Amino acid sequence: MDRKEAARLLKANLKPSDYYAPSLYYPTGCLPLDAALGGGWPADYISQITGPPDVGKTTLLLHTIAAAQKIHDKVFMVTFDMNEYVTPYWASCGVDIERLWLVPGWSKTSLTEDLFELGDFLVADSIPGQPEADLIDSLQREGRTIVAVVQTRQRVSNGPVGASGVSTHNMSHKALSVELSAAQRGLDGMRVTANATGYRHWPPSAMNRATWHLNYGTGIDREGALLDMGVQEGIVGKHGSYYEYAGWTLGQGREAAILNLREYSTSAASALEDEIRHELGLTSRSAWA
Repeated sequence: MDRKEAARLLKANLKPSDYYAPSLYYPTGCLPLDAALGGGWPADYISQITGPPDVGKTTLLLHTIAAAQKIHDKVFMVTFDMNEYVTPYWASCGVDIERLWLVPGWSKTSLTEDLFELGDFLVADSIPGQPEADLIDSLQREGRTIVAVVQTRQRVSNGPVGASGVSTHNMSHKALSVELSAAQRGLDGMRVTANATGYRHWPPSAMNRATWHLNYGTGIDREGALLDMGVQEGIVGKHGSYYEYAGWTLGQGREAAILNLREYSTSAASALEDEIRHELGLTSRSAWA
């Protein structure tokens, strides 16, 4: 523990023994956010996604589901939005719809522990307030990771929460909050910014802020994030307006390079992601395969 972290604990009237570092992270489906969180969603935590309407909260949750489905046979999604239903957009975000268990949260009889006894990874969408947050909190147990979209901008807890809004009185030191905002909107998509804060354990890495582009109709721009992070880490070469990576000529101009990674050089994109993850000390994709 460095001096800065020790000072933070002292200011918060906490002891070094209160510092909790997760041993495992689950991918968020968004590489910039994985890097900002030190690996992804921390295991055994209740993590919440907050922010104003139309900033991509549910989209991030869908990408999280797609990443989780590469690890777990079953992924349960609890929804409190009576108008929410599966659309082709979910598949565009990588969700295997046939393997997703969609559970209506407004039907209390469906939310039984028997249903979730084999589920180590749960997601919840559109939590509107305290009663629903308590309902999700009641499903938490040791060894289970929960990621939830909270619609309200108010604090959603009667228990100790720190920076998080999700009720965490069962596991008071394991809470994470990621707040999204739209920094820039265009005709084809928007630039999303995420700021992460946590209760007691934070930060797992030197960063706690991430940005990415969300394309309307297809979700988070993976290849755009790969290109930007590759240039930032010195892995992708940029010579004037030309981009190249490990002998692959990606093209002239950012948009051409992204298109090349997406449609023609998919093997280069996979190799680039592996190298970025290795450079940042993140879990490799092969570890979840």
